[in-house]
Amino acid sequence: MTRRLRIRCVCTTKREPTMTKSRVSRFARLATAALGLSVLGIGLAPTTASAATGIMLVQSATWRCLDSNYYGEAYTRPCSSSNSYQRWTATSKSELKNVATGACLTATGNLISTSTCYGSTNQIWTEVPASNGSSVLFNKRSGLVLDGNAAGAVYALASNGGAYQRWVPASS
Repeated sequence: MTRRLRIRCVCTTKREPTMTKSRVSRFARLATAALGLSVLGIGLAPTTASAATGIMLVQSATWRCLDSNYYGEAYTRPCSSSNSYQRWTATSKSELKNVATGACLTATGNLISTSTCYGSTNQIWTEVPASNGSSVLFNKRSGLVLDGNAAGAVYALASNGGAYQRWVPASS
C-alpha cells in the first residue's frame, strides 16, 4: 500500500507584498462595507466592527490620511491609527461622518469642510472604484470629486483620473 505524504513548504525568504487580484477585491469590499457606499450611491448602514471605529481614507498620491478638526477644517496629514480625527464612518444617507467631531464631510463649491450632518446633497458622497483598490469620491450636489495636493489641502475638482483624487480605505 502506497501512502501519500502532504508536504508543506515553509519559506524562509521574505517577499514584498504585491497588489494581487484578491487584494484589490478585498480593498474594494472593505471600501464598500466600511464606507457604506456603493457604486450606485445607495447608502448602506455600516454593520461591521470597523464601522464603529471608522476607517482612514488614505490619499493615493501622498499616502496621507483625510483629517479634520473641531473648527470644520478638512485636510490630509500623515496617518496615525490613534488619531480619531482621521477616522470616518458612513451614515445611512452616504454622508462621511468624522468619528472625533461627529461632523460630516461637506463640499461647498470647491471648498471641502466638515459641518453638522443634515443630509444635504453637498454632504452625500458616491464611491466609484478606481485602480489598485482605490476609489474616487464624487459629491452628489456638484459632481466634483474629493481631491487634494502635496501640501495637505483638500478641495473638490472635476475628475481628472489623477492619484490625488484616489482614496484607499485603511482600517488601522
